Amino acid sequence: MEDAVLAGTDEAPATPAFGPWGSRLHGVTRLFAIGGGIGFMAMVMMSIVSIAGRKLAAAPVPGDIEIMQMGTAVASAAMLAYCEMEHHHLRVDFFTAGLSSAARHRLDALSHLLLALVAAVVAWRTGVGAASLREAGETSMLLLWPVWTVVAAMVPSFALLSIAGLYNASLYWHAASGLDAGKLQGGGGVSALSGMSIGLIMFAVLLLMLALRIHIGIGMFIVGAGGFVVMNDFSWMPLLSALKNVAYARFSNYDLAVIPLFMLMGQFATHGGLSRALFKCVNSFVGHFRGGVAMASVGACAAFGAICGSSLATAATMGQVALPELRRYRYAGSLATGALAAGGTLGIMIPPSVPLVIYAVLTQESIGKLFMAAVIPGIIAMLGYMVVIRIVVAIKPEAGPAGERVPLPEALRTLAGVVPILLVFLVVIVGIYDGWANPTEAASIGAAACGALAVVSGGMRIDGILRSLTGTAQATAMIFLVLLGADMLNAGLAITQMPAELAGWVRDSGLAPLSVLFAILLIYIFLGCVMDSLAMILLTIPIFYPIVMGLDFWGMPVADKSVWFGILALMVVEIGLVHPPVGMNIYIINRLAKDVPVMETFKGVLPFLASDLLRILLLVFFPLISLYLVHTFGG
Repeated sequence: MEDAVLAGTDEAPATPAFGPWGSRLHGVTRLFAIGGGIGFMAMVMMSIVSIAGRKLAAAPVPGDIEIMQMGTAVASAAMLAYCEMEHHHLRVDFFTAGLSSAARHRLDALSHLLLALVAAVVAWRTGVGAASLREAGETSMLLLWPVWTVVAAMVPSFALLSIAGLYNASLYWHAASGLDAGKLQGGGGVSALSGMSIGLIMFAVLLLMLALRIHIGIGMFIVGAGGFVVMNDFSWMPLLSALKNVAYARFSNYDLAVIPLFMLMGQFATHGGLSRALFKCVNSFVGHFRGGVAMASVGACAAFGAICGSSLATAATMGQVALPELRRYRYAGSLATGALAAGGTLGIMIPPSVPLVIYAVLTQESIGKLFMAAVIPGIIAMLGYMVVIRIVVAIKPEAGPAGERVPLPEALRTLAGVVPILLVFLVVIVGIYDGWANPTEAASIGAAACGALAVVSGGMRIDGILRSLTGTAQATAMIFLVLLGADMLNAGLAITQMPAELAGWVRDSGLAPLSVLFAILLIYIFLGCVMDSLAMILLTIPIFYPIVMGLDFWGMPVADKSVWFGILALMVVEIGLVHPPVGMNIYIINRLAKDVPVMETFKGVLPFLASDLLRILLLVFFPLISLYLVHTFGG
């Protein structure tokens, strides 16, 4: 049970053990999470039936989009408390890494307490919103389902999240005090400022909260709420009114339903043994070259990323599969771990990609266009990493010995074994872009196909299915909680008019567009030192997107510029996963390869970082790399 810590050190402070009441609470939250996962599986089946009915008989499931919206809201909310009990939150640990464990536990107690308070307020106001909807008699458009029942169904989940936050706050506080947690039983000056000034103050306060280990989603929520109140002349009523609908409005977003479905698809692939088949296939064709097993690791990471959408999951899964083979052939520790850490970043570079979905929702861009635009840059990234491996072993041959040559018939058999996985990728991407399935429906097909493959060819059983559901719950709840906070932050910033004023200032400043763009890219690289890629996207896109859209880059239309910048931003935040001092992929691989010092892994990724920087420069000066497929198949 470890937080998704964005650490600057190798080890996080130990998580205090649950007492009897904590174990019971953990069990209850796990049941809620499994229930939410079963709900998503039911929605997957409903989507497939709806697609078949629409294509074969022009008779989709009545109100299928409404069912997905309402079901996503309830199922996602049900997963939140389990995420809290598993301590699976995004936070910045870099600035507090030098503190004692007791001091960090006290900061963690504060963070969990703030989460409990926010959850309690959201539960209260969501309940008030449900009562208002009931009184108004509001129903869904097609099914005429009373909307208040769905909103009310979210209240127990937020209440349970508040209880879990309170328990964890007491757990960490008593741990910091040296107690046995197992025994627990139970305005004029501000208003005079300009909107720009208040917006900058909000960001300063947010960065301070993140530096103090406050969960990123909770920090954004509190700062956004504070800005909302200040900009409304310190009146709390507009905020309380907005909170009645904020949770349901965000959690029922139809486009966001693809996130838990892609997470479920990746979990099935992880627990169904599909990663091993991918590595074996790629290794059969390139493993006999010098450095070939490392190249196979990168190729398998790219293939797994095509059905996963998460860099951390790709690095962890492929690390478990490839490291034994790399050790068997006595690869240098720096090359082996560096290749796997860098290869893991392909999990978000190769579509489907969760950060791209978030970018699409924030900018109202087409998910299908972004996925199609990421294909060529993703392939270039994979080939670039393979070239790096080839150069490393050419300079230092003993770093990557050649593996065994696999006879062609056997290699072709391994290829036949991964054809279904390739078909899943093609169905998802082509289905979305060709228009015969929207992103949520395509994700449903992908999740169902990966689940079937995991059961039939991977031998996944009930235990694997339950682990897939709880893994989906952790990832989904973490993302949706951050999204809820980002909504509140963006609402506060919108009132300050800071993004629009900043974009206007840059546009009128006379600065060269490329100078502004490179400054933005450098900011992303520096933020990557202390922050997760998802947090960077959520924090910066509302600010940077209007700025970039207001500048001229080689006469590109806004539609092309939006897609191009999305891929560019993804490539830059991807670097944060492997460059010091955070480099989450590095720490994941290093935990698997305990015999390799972490500094060796950092040295091992440096050549891959050079490849990343070269690829970014190529995309900056040749936007067609990301736009070619969009133009070719969008015409």
